Amino acid sequence: MTTDPATLDVTIVDGYVDEPAHFGVPPYISTYPRYTAGALVDAGVPEGRITYHTIDGLRDDKRRWADVADADLLIYVGGMTVPGKYVGGTPAEPDEVRRLTWEADGTTLLGGPIRFGVGEENKGAEETERDDLDYDFVAKGDVEAAAHDLVREGLEGFSDRMRDNEEIKRWARAGAFVVEQHPN
Repeated sequence: MTTDPATLDVTIVDGYVDEPAHFGVPPYISTYPRYTAGALVDAGVPEGRITYHTIDGLRDDKRRWADVADADLLIYVGGMTVPGKYVGGTPAEPDEVRRLTWEADGTTLLGGPIRFGVGEENKGAEETERDDLDYDFVAKGDVEAAAHDLVREGLEGFSDRMRDNEEIKRWARAGAFVVEQHPN
């Protein structure tokens, strides 16, 4: 497995987030994948080595799982904090989130509202408990800051932190390309 950012293959899987006013279930895309992709580019990963899939995309086309298995770094972003009905996609269930890390041969990072815990179903507004879901790393701060620092540290670790305004400005611009990979 490579740790050189210039040759690192990264797969971002969007299991969808549902936070108040953070429209993250299709047909929308939350800011997390975009900011994370931008953070990776800022850390030296070329755009062409970053692949984005939604959980529905993986369900619909089993061949996409090869991107999960072959990635040097798999980043899962998801989590429900409010209950909702969804017309454009179905949020990832905890068993699907675990399967991602079991299928991945590389380093795995879990981030987004899922860091606050998971229930038996991923539906929000229910009792949860913290669970790393078998991931190598869990971002307890901003997932995009964790992804940036993890790549900069050769996939060895990071400190949980929040991104600053200058980073978000750079990362939002640099990660805009990932929106083109969204199915809607």
